This record gives sequence, structure tokens and C-alpha cells, in this order.
Amino acid sequence: MFHGFLKAAGSKVAALSLVIFAAPLAAQDLQPLPFTKAQSIGGGANYQNLCAACHGAQLEGFAAPPLSGDTFGWLDRPASEYHAYLQATMPANAIGTLTDAQVSTIMAFMAEQNGMTPGDTPIPLTAAELEPFKFGQ
Repeated sequence: MFHGFLKAAGSKVAALSLVIFAAPLAAQDLQPLPFTKAQSIGGGANYQNLCAACHGAQLEGFAAPPLSGDTFGWLDRPASEYHAYLQATMPANAIGTLTDAQVSTIMAFMAEQNGMTPGDTPIPLTAAELEPFKFGQ
């Protein structure tokens, strides 16, 4: 009986390991997130109005987790997933009210604040358009 439990547990662990280790490999195939300086500046204004009360003026965290530094868990993950997450769960006082443009420019601001460099290519506006990109450079 115990052997059967270990065999079943082992297969679940193996399956979970495949899921855990497959995600970073997929992220390696994603392109760096494009955004412009103008989008970052506009996103900074959106961030200050919509996010800073909880996440801090400098993304340092306050009543909610920090959005920069070592504890920010979205770096090098699919940008489309982060866009969808923000749009579905933020802001805390008006969940689901952010437009595609607001989310994308906030992401551009966060990207620059996390050390990414703006360029000439604008950030895509929708989660679907962000699918080829990772939140990172």
C-alpha cells in the first residue's frame, strides 16, 4: 500500500516538475518587452494615480507587495500574463476598471523602474499582442 502511494506521489511530483521547469524554458523563447520613454512617462502618471497608494510611490511596497527588486516575481515571465493579471485584479479599490492602454503604460513605467531600457518600439496594448514578449530585457 505504501509503495502504491509512493508510486502515485512520484508521478505527481514528476508531472509538477515538468510544469515548473517547462515555464522558464518557454520564457527563454520570448522577446524582450518593447516600450518607449513616452509610454514610461505616461505610465508613471497612471501608476501614481492608480497604484502608488498601495504599492508605494517608488514601487517599494506599502499596503501591497513591492513591484521592483528581488521580490518582484514577474521579471522574465510572459508580459501577456502580467497584463491580464493587472487588468483582472487591479486596482484594489476598482477591480477590473483599467483599460488596455493604462495597463500597458503602467507596465512600461514598471519596466523602466526595474532597469529595462526604453527604445523606439511602443509596447503593445493588449494581452494578446503581448504574447511574444517577456516582462524583462
